[in-house]
Amino acid sequence: MKKKLALSLALMFSLGITGTAFAAAAPDMAAELASLKARMVELEKSMAIAKVAKKDKQENKLSFDGSDFRIRWIKDGADGGDSALMERIRLNMNYKVNDDITFNTRWRVLNENELGTAGSSGISPAIQGKDSYFVSDANMAIKNVLGSTMTMGRFSQTFGATGYWNSTTIGLIDGVKFDTKIDKVKLTAGYANFGAFANPTAKFTTTATTVGTKTTYTTIETNTAKPKLEDALFLNASYPISKDTTVNVMWVKEKSGADSDFNVAGIGVNTKLADDWKFVGDYTKNYGQPNDPSGYYLSLRWKGGNDDIAGSYGMRLDYRNIQNGNMFSTSGTSSNIPTQGFKGPAISAQYAIAKNVMLEGYQTFNTKDAGTGVDLPNYSRMQVIVGF
Repeated sequence: MKKKLALSLALMFSLGITGTAFAAAAPDMAAELASLKARMVELEKSMAIAKVAKKDKQENKLSFDGSDFRIRWIKDGADGGDSALMERIRLNMNYKVNDDITFNTRWRVLNENELGTAGSSGISPAIQGKDSYFVSDANMAIKNVLGSTMTMGRFSQTFGATGYWNSTTIGLIDGVKFDTKIDKVKLTAGYANFGAFANPTAKFTTTATTVGTKTTYTTIETNTAKPKLEDALFLNASYPISKDTTVNVMWVKEKSGADSDFNVAGIGVNTKLADDWKFVGDYTKNYGQPNDPSGYYLSLRWKGGNDDIAGSYGMRLDYRNIQNGNMFSTSGTSSNIPTQGFKGPAISAQYAIAKNVMLEGYQTFNTKDAGTGVDLPNYSRMQVIVGF
């Protein structure tokens, strides 16, 4: 049957019958073909656009913004007056799991490592590697939980206006927190353990005792008067009382731990004084220890360096008076100068020498012990930070 149909069609074409049989339909077929071609072109365009959009969406899910490399020179009289060159590398990664959940992590691949040294800690005989690699942040941020963004895992948290008591520089806070906004009030509340890392200021002394042919080593940890903060409730809030002034309040109450010796309350202010001038200050008191050790940090700031703008610059005049016991041992202070146990002024400056490259310098003056008033050595530092 198929053969007969094929032969019939061949005969029709050869006799020219198809010319008359399909003459009326030819214009319609041409129009249909033209329309089909146009639709195919549009479909190809839309598929190409969708492919690019999908690629962009996938790329936007993963970000390494916030990573940096820092190299610094320090001369700290409290450590015997010697100077040192040190370096740090932090890698920050954020991955958007979906519209509501983001995974965040930050590694300290190299942490305040003195150039030319490696393999020994200087912190504890149990910790190997001067590089002190650790994961400072590893958490999930989940939107729309009880009207807030809930963060679970290891995170960073700033308290107050200056961040002197604790800021986002270290992280190492394990727990859960909720960030929300009620009218103009920005509020963070949570429950977490602040003691994830070994005391970075502890000093260890090892002595050897030999009896006959046997030598015994004894290691003693020196008390540094900076206690460990463990499981605690915490709150940090800010409220703009005017266009130019914001007030901050904070509260941290240790609920369990070796001593439960933290019950810290504080108030801070951030106010614009003029176009290029602002004042930032904090005052806190720890009611969980004898004599309620207090601390205050005041900062007068002119302009301000921005690593996104090459050539931008700024200066600061600071004054701190922070008694022992006011801060905890792993506090991630943002002050950039020695804090707990010190009082006295400091001056600092910053200059963006290129995009994403910042030069900073710090110098303290007339430094004294915050408890006794005894003169202490001053602190000097220069550093370059490269952000990527």
